[in-house]
Amino acid sequence: MKRIPAILGTTLCLLGTTRLGAQRGTAPPLVTLSPPSVAVYATPVAVTVSWKPVSGAGYYTVEQATSPSGPWTPLAVDARAGTQVTAPTAAWNAGAGTLYYYRVSAMLPLGPRGEVPLGEPGVTIVPRVTPRLNAPLGVDPRQEGPDIRLSWVPVPFATSYVVTAATGTQVPPTYGTEVGAPVTEARFSNVATTSPGQQVWWVSVAARYGAGGALSVPTTQK
Repeated sequence: MKRIPAILGTTLCLLGTTRLGAQRGTAPPLVTLSPPSVAVYATPVAVTVSWKPVSGAGYYTVEQATSPSGPWTPLAVDARAGTQVTAPTAAWNAGAGTLYYYRVSAMLPLGPRGEVPLGEPGVTIVPRVTPRLNAPLGVDPRQEGPDIRLSWVPVPFATSYVVTAATGTQVPPTYGTEVGAPVTEARFSNVATTSPGQQVWWVSVAARYGAGGALSVPTTQK
């Protein structure tokens, strides 16, 4: 009878250990971050990768590759401040026709001792670079008899140019055409007059990248 308290105490101690072990062995719920919304722009001097913040992300990694399956080269492995990374255009060989893929991963925050949390990062791969085109410079319209001929300076990364002619800056264009690069001139036939005081024409040139791509800011002259 004197041993019963000891046995009961041991039994209670074992039950407590079993319950504590079950609590410690419970796996935390897995967290899956949303893929970030990514945009990539290129200029003659730099490529900029930007993204929108992802809820729950501790930091981001930014990588580039010539194939969507890699291998991937880091551009930023710890992008904590801000949501944008800029790299020189040496990483994007436009002249050879090489378009890089860019991958942005939203990563879960590391633990207080640098331990990696359980979960899945949010990953977005952008399949192409969208150059940010400058407005065409040196637009030079000239009247040649009843025709209007105009030329301009080539815009880096442009694949075509949209050219229009209108009777004012606030009216829809009367004539329009699209010419493919490297052509940098266009002609509208039988639209201008040689008589003083007759209709004045306004011409506009905008650069485009890719079929159906967005246009640059146009340059308008009369």
